[in-house]
Amino acid sequence: MAQPHPLCSSPCSTSSFSFPSHKPFTIIPSHSRTLLQPPRFSVQQPFSTLQDSKLDDLDAKPSSLSKNSIWVNPKSPRAKQLWKTSPQARSSFLSKLAKSLDSCHPTHEHVAEILNVLGDNVFERDAVFILNIMVNPSTALLALEHFQQKINPAKHVVLYNVTMKVFREVRDFEGVEKLFDEMLQRGVNPNIITFSTIISSASMCFLPHKAVEFFEKMPSFGVEPDKNIAPFMIRAYATSGNADMALKLYDRAKAEKWRVDTGVFSALIKMCGVLENFDGCLTVYNDMKVLGVKPNMVTYNTLLYAMGRAKRALDAKAIYEEVINSGFSPSWATYAALLQAYCKARFREDALRVYKEMKEKGLDVDVVLYNMLFDMCADVGCLDEAVEIFEDMKSSGTCQPDYLTYSCLIKMYSSHLKHTDSLELSNSWEQQVSTILNGLVDKISEGDVIFILNKMVDPNAASFVLRYFQSKINFTRDKEVITYNVTLNLFRKSRDFEGAEKLFDEMLYRGIEPDNITYSTMVNCASVSGLPDKAVELFEKMSSIGYEPDGMTSSAIIYAYARTNNVDKALNLYDRAKAEKWRIDAVAISALIKMFSVAGNYDKCLKIYQEMKALGVKPSVATYNNLLGAMLRARKHRQAKAIYKEMRNIGVSPDFITYASLLELYTRALCGEDALGLYKEMQENGVDVTADLYNKLLSMCADLGYIDKAVDIFYDMKCSGSSQPDSWTFSFLITMYSRSGRVSEAEGILNEMIQSGFQPNIFVLTSLVQCYGKVKRTDDVVKIFNQLLELGIVPNDHFCSCLLNVLTQTPKEEFGKLTDCIQKANAKLGTVVKYLVEGKEGNGDFRKETVELLNSIDAEVKKPLCNCLIDLCVKLNVPERACDLLDLGLMLEIYTDIQSRSQTQWSLHLKELSVGAAMTALHVWINDLSKALESGEDLPPLLGINTGQGKHKYSDKGLATVFESHLKELNSPFYEAPDKAGWFLVTEAAAKSWLQSRGSTESIAGLNTLALAVPTMAL
Repeated sequence: MAQPHPLCSSPCSTSSFSFPSHKPFTIIPSHSRTLLQPPRFSVQQPFSTLQDSKLDDLDAKPSSLSKNSIWVNPKSPRAKQLWKTSPQARSSFLSKLAKSLDSCHPTHEHVAEILNVLGDNVFERDAVFILNIMVNPSTALLALEHFQQKINPAKHVVLYNVTMKVFREVRDFEGVEKLFDEMLQRGVNPNIITFSTIISSASMCFLPHKAVEFFEKMPSFGVEPDKNIAPFMIRAYATSGNADMALKLYDRAKAEKWRVDTGVFSALIKMCGVLENFDGCLTVYNDMKVLGVKPNMVTYNTLLYAMGRAKRALDAKAIYEEVINSGFSPSWATYAALLQAYCKARFREDALRVYKEMKEKGLDVDVVLYNMLFDMCADVGCLDEAVEIFEDMKSSGTCQPDYLTYSCLIKMYSSHLKHTDSLELSNSWEQQVSTILNGLVDKISEGDVIFILNKMVDPNAASFVLRYFQSKINFTRDKEVITYNVTLNLFRKSRDFEGAEKLFDEMLYRGIEPDNITYSTMVNCASVSGLPDKAVELFEKMSSIGYEPDGMTSSAIIYAYARTNNVDKALNLYDRAKAEKWRIDAVAISALIKMFSVAGNYDKCLKIYQEMKALGVKPSVATYNNLLGAMLRARKHRQAKAIYKEMRNIGVSPDFITYASLLELYTRALCGEDALGLYKEMQENGVDVTADLYNKLLSMCADLGYIDKAVDIFYDMKCSGSSQPDSWTFSFLITMYSRSGRVSEAEGILNEMIQSGFQPNIFVLTSLVQCYGKVKRTDDVVKIFNQLLELGIVPNDHFCSCLLNVLTQTPKEEFGKLTDCIQKANAKLGTVVKYLVEGKEGNGDFRKETVELLNSIDAEVKKPLCNCLIDLCVKLNVPERACDLLDLGLMLEIYTDIQSRSQTQWSLHLKELSVGAAMTALHVWINDLSKALESGEDLPPLLGINTGQGKHKYSDKGLATVFESHLKELNSPFYEAPDKAGWFLVTEAAAKSWLQSRGSTESIAGLNTLALAVPTMAL
């Protein structure tokens, strides 16, 4: 049996102690600082039998002691007695017990023998003190069992906590876990200290998943985390890659001002770096400095490594300067991370300087760092430096060149010495490569050749290397096919189908049979080279010799079939790929979406997109552009908006095509706020706006009356430097001002247009006619008409319709000025107008002339022109002619779907009619209802009039506003529907009563007093 540590320093002490007295132990106040130290254990249990009668008296009268201080000579026997009863003596005694327990055999008997000295009435504080300073977990467990038998069970959780601490200090998490399970079995409820100890133990043992497991158990025991657990859990979540939880706890720690140590910040930086959230790395680092936490070298090295992965050499350089300024000495890891950052970012001078500094400090450069340097030199053309570094590597004694080293050197020579017109220099790179390869031939294997070829970048150099090794090594047939495949893959990466085809032909010439990978590589090469016809040709040749498509080929062939518009084969192969669970890439799916878009099958485009997400394929910007292009053709702006939102949510950055498609879609759909918001986003992201997009924005603003916005956009356009106003730009602005009757602004833009070298076109002149007509400047309308003729422009149907619209707004005394213009612009229209203005008789001739007119004009102008003619009739108080024109419009199907009937409702739809045409249709409809009622026909339960809810394009008034007033004038029972904007409804009973109270001719007569308040022209 090992002898335990002595229990007392006194030379006369024995192996046991007696505790006959149970009086409370009291310290005598004195000037000795030693006796005034606060106790760390129970001082209520007497330590020894005190023989001094004076001390007994003092113990019996503690109240008198509190009033008097007694000085005792430290060297006197009494002082020694006092020391034996002091807290320090108790502490020393319990410490020796702990040491004895640490060094004794881990058996119940030995532990009990040592602890029996405390007696049966063991105080909790003494037990905690002993367990807290023990270091042997085996004997600590036995001591815990002993104390559990002596101490109230309510206090057992404290004993378990300090025992767990012993296991934590020796990094024995398994022991901690077993102790926790024992706690639960014994019915001891863990507290915050328990979980804090377990979580910190898991963290110290590098078991973050265990820390997370116990942290997530805490709520089930009613325990809430506190500031002591937070740092461990932030680190645990960060280490296990659970970024959301790590950052959530980190934000809470900042908000509640909990202490977060350097190790936690380092773990967060590393987590962000692994997740490639490099901005997040810098954010955490800046937080660290703001919070006053000093970084250590682990922090700096972790941050430098992240910046190296991100190729952020400037950030890495700034961080390294902070390392030096903070007084730290860079370590090997610091230099390695810095060298990685400089090499990846191709910061040649900085990388070579760091390499030189490492050599001067005697730091070893491993093969990975050497190869980074060679890779950089190959890209930036540091031939001399690369040769020098290569010699350093061979003579270093710590590492030797590997095949990646040779690959980088071959790449360097082939990339920077072969492109020359001089034959002598042209052979130079081949000589250099041959020199490098000569040293390898004796010890290189077929697998090493494949490795070197696979690491190369230039396909032509790889072809030379392939032929070199073919002349030196006797390849097996299988391995030779692989070397060709690897080299063909380089041509695929370079999108050089011509070079790949030559190498493929060489392969066939040498009698080497291509395998499935060969054909797959060639098919993919043709696809990425933009040669879908070649891809299809190779695929069908591949199928003819027995090779089936697989996961490697399917995407390329789907792409090829889609690009060649072979819908059936593309779709069949796509369906097979889904069934076989082959990998389908974003390029193939993008091609399918474009194929269906061109075919006008827009629902299929959306279906393919949904399937793409279900397959787990991340859409590319090209995918989104094709999809938005389809939505543009389909005029589905709501779907496009949702697609764009998804695009931004998954982190795909839009390009110019994205913005252009979406902006055109919004402007076409007159989605003003969306279009202007997107325009602002383009400006913020530095995306150039073309003249065409500026014009689309201005056209939309003209349609929506966004005058101030249009002025701002016009100013942006002139200041952009990349796009300048063209004739369309000025036309849209003039149209916008004309519609709102702002004559001076319209004339100002016209002058600027002429000064910029653009002559006004018929579109501009039509807008000016509308503008002058709106403000009743008839002479200026005539002036514009004459100018049009002088410019040799033939008035088109739009222009004639505009003249007619102006006539409806012109005082009757000035009609002659405009009717002459109309007669010159369009003789047939002039004849019809003359019938109306001059009140000519002859209904048959009028209908005939009108039919000829309407059949002779463009389809898109027929409805506006017919609207204007009816409005002119209303203005001239010739309701019969208005009815004739409405009848002709219905007969010629210019007006369609004006009426609808169901068993429950009859409706009149007027929202595409002018005010005059709508009023005429209303009164005709009312007459028809009266006649139906007189003939005994039953009316439906509900009658309705749909005027639409929008305002007129050229006026602040809408048709609904005019109708509401007119229906009141007619004393009609129609009421505005509260839940259907733009609808006026009436019940059957109310309609019958009203219709019976009025005559059949009263309706048409009501037109005679109608004044047109809204223009009818809609260009």
